[in-house]
Amino acid sequence: MRTFDLKRMDIQPQEVVFWNREKDPFIPGVSFPGSGDHLEEKSKMSHFRVSIVSALVLVSLLLVGCAIPTRPTATIPLPQDMKIVAPEPTLSPEIKAFSGKWFGVWDGILEHILVVEQINPPDATVIYAYGKAASWNTANPNFFRPQAQIEPGVLKLSTRRPAKVTYRLQSDGTLDATYEWSGGISSTKMKRLDQ
Repeated sequence: MRTFDLKRMDIQPQEVVFWNREKDPFIPGVSFPGSGDHLEEKSKMSHFRVSIVSALVLVSLLLVGCAIPTRPTATIPLPQDMKIVAPEPTLSPEIKAFSGKWFGVWDGILEHILVVEQINPPDATVIYAYGKAASWNTANPNFFRPQAQIEPGVLKLSTRRPAKVTYRLQSDGTLDATYEWSGGISSTKMKRLDQ
């Protein structure tokens, strides 16, 4: 613990205006002549409280992270005639990588499946499917087939809401997705599902 002697430091008491011993006698890790042991106890309690709060925040963040599924937890409907057609081998790898079935959770709330059925640049045939989320007034899981536009590393589509949805291919093989509409922007990281 450090001790300061203001006279030794050539500081006059009237120059120290940022601290008032009577109003706030506690500065963590610092003691003053005549401050007494109660400040040391206060310091220990303060550090203990900070440690407890930090631990609770960390546990909360871990629990929230664990709560987001990596596979569909509910039944998300997909059409009976769904068919994924292998992309042409001559296409760019950054385009071919989109082919298949992907899963993510918009803002950790609404489960979403994207199926890229067929790629014919600059277009792609896709299925946009979603589960239900009471907090988003989405009571009925559903799907639709919007026409999408594709270019190396990026697939875009529009929904009936209207909303613009963009999927960006990442170096780790996932898709970063954003859903933009008049009410705001949602996001998710999409992972490939087994066919």
